[in-house]
Amino acid sequence: MFSLTIEIWENALYGDEYYRLVSLLDYSLIEIFSKFTQQVLVNVGGPCNENDIRIQCSGNSICANGFCTCPSGERVVSGICIPINSQGAPGEICETGYTKCTGNSMCIDNYCKCISDQVAVNGQCTMQYRLVLPNHACDGNMFCTGGSICVLGVCKCPSGMYSTSGVLICRHQPISLIHADTILTSQPGYLRKTVVAQGKRNWQPLKDCPVTPSCLLPNCFCSRSGLEIPNGLLARDVPQIIILTFDGPITDRAFVVYKSLFSGQYRNPNGCPIKGTFFVSSEWNNYDQTQWLISNGHEVAVNSITHRNLSGETVERWEKEMVGMRDALRHFSYANAADITGVRAPQLELGGK
Repeated sequence: MFSLTIEIWENALYGDEYYRLVSLLDYSLIEIFSKFTQQVLVNVGGPCNENDIRIQCSGNSICANGFCTCPSGERVVSGICIPINSQGAPGEICETGYTKCTGNSMCIDNYCKCISDQVAVNGQCTMQYRLVLPNHACDGNMFCTGGSICVLGVCKCPSGMYSTSGVLICRHQPISLIHADTILTSQPGYLRKTVVAQGKRNWQPLKDCPVTPSCLLPNCFCSRSGLEIPNGLLARDVPQIIILTFDGPITDRAFVVYKSLFSGQYRNPNGCPIKGTFFVSSEWNNYDQTQWLISNGHEVAVNSITHRNLSGETVERWEKEMVGMRDALRHFSYANAADITGVRAPQLELGGK
């Protein structure tokens, strides 16, 4: 029980008496004046009496054990009891020991938050990578684009490829610029490339855009930035088909980028999420992550077991590389062999004639 001090005010005009409640013990009581019945609203955490109908708990709280408290499974936010979900996505309210934060987030200060260096993308905490062009500085929080890889702090093209200033992708060097019968061992196994000369090929390296207006449609078109559309058309007026394909093994680092890219943020005009095709090789491949890609509707195809140039190899070697990789996907990633129908030649070098 607790006492209340009541002061009487005289109303000179009508002669009626009104009563004013004075709060005690520093509890915040909301005053409601009535000529007939006086009720007191008590904030969450304040004292109450379950047997006194004049005292009511505010903010959706209930009177329990002499105090206004939130019901089970709820917590007070800005003086109001709100439900606490048993699961919470990044950015949602949580309660330590009660709420399970999803998407690799953690309950910090009563909110599901991503840890440092991660951001929430469609309910999933992912690493925040910056895209870097070839020949630019890079570090562990950056992702080299255009086929380049981060080597000694710089995005460099793999051996046998090059990128000039202003070019967004790595290009293959002409065959005359590559030493024949060379196995490059300075790179990891999945980047090594064996090149075997097969006669003289009339390959010419791509040239930069001419500075003169000599390149004209319909025989020539050149985009200095790689972003212009012929005839100056707007992107929204041009139907586009974008095919996303990836070569090589599914590694831990690449998998983080794939999950961010295919998180559902990017969708087709019909609302369906975008998908990709992965031409997988065996060395350094994570077959569990490959299985995740398959289960999420992505197409998995064959590159080879070794990812090495097979242009000078026999038919039997080609068969062992391709069939062996398909069997590896079937055994270790539980892929349906009938669904693995695509093949991409390693290093994009064809075999035979």
